[in-house]
Amino acid sequence: MKRFLVPTFLVLALAATPAAARVDRLEPPQQITVVGPGGSTPRLEDVREAVITAGIPRGWHLVEDQPGRAVLRNVIRGKHTVVVAVVYDQSSFRIEYVSSENLNYREKRGKAYIHPKYFQWTNNLAQDIRLAVASP
Repeated sequence: MKRFLVPTFLVLALAATPAAARVDRLEPPQQITVVGPGGSTPRLEDVREAVITAGIPRGWHLVEDQPGRAVLRNVIRGKHTVVVAVVYDQSSFRIEYVSSENLNYREKRGKAYIHPKYFQWTNNLAQDIRLAVASP
């Protein structure tokens, strides 16, 4: 019996490990500096337009638009939903987590955790915004 239980326990323990490891700590958002074409200072309207349109090819859509703050939503493969707020001014922006579905978001001891794909998707969005602001 013992001979059967030990290997079974090891298989179950190893099978559960990837599921448990599929979350990373959600750190406070970083401020990302933007530069206009040729290193110029962009207009606030140019930053706003970049925030709203840069992520469209990757599925990001505007949900709410306020001065200096745009809420964007992305539904990935019809399974995962991410909602972020992009807070911006003339020289920088930051992407703040708002909500998600099916991304294992949880809070534990005052710290937030989420699926690692969240970081890939929001990093891509940040890069797209920076490139859009810098484009003539």
